[in-house]
Amino acid sequence: PRATAYFEQRRFFASTLDKPQQVFATRSGSESDMSYSLPVRDDDRISFKLAARDANHIRHIVPLGSLLLLTSSAEWLVTSVNNDALTPTSISVRPQSYIGASKVQPVVVNNTVIYGAARGGHVREMAYSFQSSGFVSGDLSLRSTHLFDDSDIVDMAYSKAPVPIIWLVSSNGKLLGVTYIPEQQIGAWHQHDTIGGTFE
Repeated sequence: PRATAYFEQRRFFASTLDKPQQVFATRSGSESDMSYSLPVRDDDRISFKLAARDANHIRHIVPLGSLLLLTSSAEWLVTSVNNDALTPTSISVRPQSYIGASKVQPVVVNNTVIYGAARGGHVREMAYSFQSSGFVSGDLSLRSTHLFDDSDIVDMAYSKAPVPIIWLVSSNGKLLGVTYIPEQQIGAWHQHDTIGGTFE
């Protein structure tokens, strides 16, 4: 599988080579048990396929208060129909936006997901909005587009202290950083160069 994560005492896998839109989860409290019962029980393994209009693979699984699936053309929210724990019979999957995520591993800052856009080389933030009753995605690099246009993000990391900074390596060889404090609505971009070296 291309993506894996832990959520509600289950280990989730997604996007195998022959099933790029399929999600699998182990039995509750297990690392690898994919067994199930007949009739189905709540602690059985979970398996479902994204019913998406585009045939693209799941690139990332992000566990927050709910489970987010980032694909190459959309962002999906996985919840329980009855607001209880996820079970094989209570899965609800809804699209949140149609932007798409790049292959670069996203980072989580507090309750906000930072990820590279699938196209255009920009960086996006996604957080829950009570006004929209769902997750909303915004372009984090909009104020400094000159740092991102005509290039792509090839790697990303988050430094929590002493100053919260998200570091990004650009395909043009430069290191970009954003001092990011979402609860204070602070996002300040800075660029770093090296003479004759590379960033990893």
